[in-house]
Amino acid sequence: MCGKDKIIIKKTSALETIGRTNVICADKTGVFTHKDMVLSKIFDGKKLLDTEIDNLDETASIVLKLAACCSTLQNDTTENAIKKANLVHNAMSEVDLNNIMPKIAEIPFDSVRKSMTVITMINERPFAVVKGAPEIVVPKCNNCNYEEVLKINEDLALDALRVVCIAMRPLDEIPANPKAEDIETNLTFVGLLGLVEPLRKSAVADIKLCNDAGIKTVMITGDNILTAKAIATKIGILSDDSEAVTSAELENMTNFENQVRVNYAIPT
Repeated sequence: MCGKDKIIIKKTSALETIGRTNVICADKTGVFTHKDMVLSKIFDGKKLLDTEIDNLDETASIVLKLAACCSTLQNDTTENAIKKANLVHNAMSEVDLNNIMPKIAEIPFDSVRKSMTVITMINERPFAVVKGAPEIVVPKCNNCNYEEVLKINEDLALDALRVVCIAMRPLDEIPANPKAEDIETNLTFVGLLGLVEPLRKSAVADIKLCNDAGIKTVMITGDNILTAKAIATKIGILSDDSEAVTSAELENMTNFENQVRVNYAIPT
């Protein structure tokens, strides 16, 4: 069967299933937003720059170089955006960057500590460069106003930006077996990066169409809860902040509470 939108339906029973649909759960990236992220803001510890209108000074340039040095994955939207921004604003490819900051070791990202570390040589001395969630990394820094930096992080997140924190520390020697608990402490704050995922032009209309049809839409994302709320509000999914929950909160809910959240409490 082929509909007016030229969609081929191989099993007509699928139409009955679609007709009974009352909740749609969808990943934010690629469904409501474009997959390609773009660097939007840089906070260097003193000032906040908009990369679309401001030229990067030496300090902001260093923040971006260190962030790119600590971006090693090839198919990660956040890390790809950072590496691309470094190429655009600093005219440095990954090869160029590795020539001046050769990587020696890496402590990969994990969802528990929400950070990753690269051991690199800078001016012939080993340094640990850390990239991660501001609420995790900033408290481990000893050279910044904790509350001030987290307030800037909150403002960026409320503007629907994904925020990452960059920090570093010099090492006395190259560690043979670097461990996060030893390396990711007593850090020096370097800066924050705010990245944006452009919304799909059709997102708002698609959500309204679902709402009009009596279908509730749930957005799933790994973003900070404030960023997630901002995006969900912009596209018309969220009108009550209390309906947004983190994965930790979700795990602690009973099955009944989950059912109420999904089937009844999500605003339309």
